[in-house]
Amino acid sequence: MKKKMVWLGASVLAVAAGIKHQAKKKKQSVSSLMIEQTLKQIPIFPDVRKPKEYQKLLEKSEAGYTLPDYVRSMYNACESKELKNTIVIKPKNKVSQRTIFYLHGGAYWFQPMVAHFRMLSKLAESLEAQIIMPIYPKAPSYHAEDVHKMVAQTYDEMLEKVAVDPAHLTFMGDSAGGGLALSFLQVLKETKKPMPQRAILLSPWLDVTGMNPQIRSLQKKDPMLPNDRLSYCGQVYAGALSTYSPLVSPLFGELSDLPPIDVFVGTHDILYADAKALEEQAKEEQLPIRIWSYRHMNHVFVTYPIPEAKEALTIIKNLILS
Repeated sequence: MKKKMVWLGASVLAVAAGIKHQAKKKKQSVSSLMIEQTLKQIPIFPDVRKPKEYQKLLEKSEAGYTLPDYVRSMYNACESKELKNTIVIKPKNKVSQRTIFYLHGGAYWFQPMVAHFRMLSKLAESLEAQIIMPIYPKAPSYHAEDVHKMVAQTYDEMLEKVAVDPAHLTFMGDSAGGGLALSFLQVLKETKKPMPQRAILLSPWLDVTGMNPQIRSLQKKDPMLPNDRLSYCGQVYAGALSTYSPLVSPLFGELSDLPPIDVFVGTHDILYADAKALEEQAKEEQLPIRIWSYRHMNHVFVTYPIPEAKEALTIIKNLILS
């Protein structure tokens, strides 16, 4: 038994040394590499096309969302008194005029995860800002037009009932929420409503068609998002709309006359392809859109407990304060 324990300990040390060497060679943190390797072994994106999985998510989308008690206590989150189906996260002490209107990711099918609340709680504290996060209706029970209706109503009521000043307002969103944030900015421009001072998008899903030819090569590097499953989620979310509609895929919408937009994305994310397409369009049209690319990082890496996320969050904080 003693010999087996010695052998096991030596094996663990050898694996750790190998990971450390590999991380150093790739110039990334050990923790980020360990997370990536874990994600490769434990697929986290379910196949919603399977009847049992679809039925389960159908029932969940009909039932709505309940804020978990541990999130309420750990991250100072609560239901908004003024805004229906909306979560508010505030710093524990001083609250400034700054507000973040946050649209969470989850392929338009899934509710916010603990990683969202952990990151948003940190931002709320460091910025002394309140964070307003609408829990928009989910597919497959609801579709893009339903989601936009709810987000628009929440936004209007936020400006009126919560008296949020657009001059101190930032839009943020990750993954599907990042795409929704850009779509909604286009809606605000078309309807001539007040817009935020800036938008910050984390690994945004900008084109739900999944037709970008660069995705194929990126798929080999991405341990999280299978493009076929993701595209199916997008098709269902689109509902009666075309998947090329700007309300669904904002990459095909009008991008001029929007506030400054900063995009944070990793190169091991299939959505990096669309971020690069956005960057090319921004350069051609001289738009105030900036892409922050992080080598070897995975989907929505900014929510991970890794040094690269800490660096990105520092940049995000400074952008909001600028």
